[in-house]
Amino acid sequence: MICFTLSADTLQGMTSQVDRYRDCFDILEVRLDFLRQDERDKLLRSTALPAWLRETPLILTLRRQSDGGAWNGDDTSRLNYLSSLVVSSLVENHSAHPVGAGRSLFLDLEDDVVALDAGRKAANVAALHGVQIIRSRHDFQGTPEDPLSYGSDPGEGRGHAAPGQIDPRSMDEVYRLRSQGPNSEVFGIIGNPVLHSRSPAFHNAAFSRHGRDAVYVPFPTDDLTAFRELMSLLDIRGLSVTIPHKEKVVSWFEDRGAAGVVSSPELAAVGACNTVTRSSSGDIVGANTDVAGFLLPLLYRVPSLRDRGVTVLGAGGASRAVVYGLLSSGARVLVLNRNQDRANSLAAEYGDLGRITAGGLGPNSHASLEAHNDIIVQTTSVGMHPDVDADPLSFYEFSGTEVFYEIIYAPPKTKLLVRAEAAGCVVIGGEEMFLAQAELQAGLFAQTESI
Repeated sequence: MICFTLSADTLQGMTSQVDRYRDCFDILEVRLDFLRQDERDKLLRSTALPAWLRETPLILTLRRQSDGGAWNGDDTSRLNYLSSLVVSSLVENHSAHPVGAGRSLFLDLEDDVVALDAGRKAANVAALHGVQIIRSRHDFQGTPEDPLSYGSDPGEGRGHAAPGQIDPRSMDEVYRLRSQGPNSEVFGIIGNPVLHSRSPAFHNAAFSRHGRDAVYVPFPTDDLTAFRELMSLLDIRGLSVTIPHKEKVVSWFEDRGAAGVVSSPELAAVGACNTVTRSSSGDIVGANTDVAGFLLPLLYRVPSLRDRGVTVLGAGGASRAVVYGLLSSGARVLVLNRNQDRANSLAAEYGDLGRITAGGLGPNSHASLEAHNDIIVQTTSVGMHPDVDADPLSFYEFSGTEVFYEIIYAPPKTKLLVRAEAAGCVVIGGEEMFLAQAELQAGLFAQTESI
């Protein structure tokens, strides 16, 4: 069940949260500790309460600061308030349909408060009035069979009530939590940061279209060794890999003689892995869909890249798939980077694949760029938030004959892309590459089978 934690500091603010996510939750947690004191007092004396307080399954929680809450008073005062709340008109008028056995009104009491007189009183008063008790504690042995899944509103009140939570609409519509079960296959994306990724929305929608009992979730992680173990424990069927792990994950596939590891030629050539799957026999399979994902939108506009002069801005990890794909397609490539040594290094590494040169990203490379300006590909982070006014190619004036391709998709149009478009260039945004490589990943995920 989806439990929506209300995190606003007024009842009106909580009402706005309820209205915003109506039909996306099964039960509400009213975080009394987030409410202002005068708002908490309203619950004790008022009969004109919001309708959702009377009609919706509720968990009443007054969390102390030591447990991650906002209550900074003493425990006795806190527990006495809860006892008073149980005998107030709020409980008397609550008429929601039951959730499971008993009444659909719950009081959250930490496991340790039974040692306090006020804690025992609160529990007894709750039992007397038909209010069920939730005993909160951290379970380090495993996940209960029927846990609540908590979500909160990122844009109202305090924001998310706890680290890692997402909003209930995403839980319901993107992750389809209500339809998940013990046999649901698990896929995901690893990286850091990764919670902003659009991949969960894309792949979960694909699973839904194809009627597959599977879910795709973000896994923020910095520890690949630990995650490799987690992948086995959770029987994770497939992964997308993003910054900063694309190059590091390659180590999983470096021992060509090891049992249970298989990698694609693109992965070996680019030295970066963006897709990991499991075969039906349990083998870990590594692939790189960035190469084909980059080329497909470009070849749609320019069917043949042979002898085309292409400038690639940047020599970081993202540029490797771009350069490899261009050289493999017969293009003449110029790599420009602010740190010219990195550009030289990349050019030397791929020198055997085709015609490639390098230079510094600045006015001194203008002549070289004009000899490679059939297509210009921007792979750097310049122009992304927060530097949205930055332009890595400010020294160059577009003639309008260039094809300009930017592989980042946030924002959808950077200052540089807008400038190229205004000059009459054919432009390709990063959205197209994202969708192309994601479609290819989805195809690989579709080939996986449960074991």
